[in-house]
Amino acid sequence: MLRWFEISSNSGARCIWRMRGGFTVRRTVARQLSPDYPFYNRPGNDHRHFLAYEGTRVVGRASAMVNAAIRDEDGAAVGLVGFFECVKDPVVATVLLDAARDWLRDEHGLRRIWGR
Repeated sequence: MLRWFEISSNSGARCIWRMRGGFTVRRTVARQLSPDYPFYNRPGNDHRHFLAYEGTRVVGRASAMVNAAIRDEDGAAVGLVGFFECVKDPVVATVLLDAARDWLRDEHGLRRIWGR
C-alpha cells in the first residue's frame, strides 16, 4: 500500500530527496529543489513536492508548481508538474501525477497543466 509524505518549501526538500530511498538528485536539480532557490521567493509562485512511499521505501517523486509569470496562449494561468521520477509501476505514476494535479486544482483553482 502506498502512503504519502508531502514536503513543504521550508522543510529542507533538497536533503530529504537526496537521502531517501534509491533516488539520487543531480546537483542542478537539487539546487532547484532547495527552499533557498529564487523561484520560491517570487510573489505569486508556489509549489509542493510529493514523495510516494511503499512501506519505508521511496518509490517516486513529483513537484507541482505555480509560476505567476507563465500563462497559456489565451492568458490563463497554467500549473506545472516536473521533477517526476518513479519505479516502473503505472499505479505509482498515476498516484503521484494525480496528487500534483489535485494540488494545482484544489489549492490554486488551475485547470491547465504543463509537464515534462
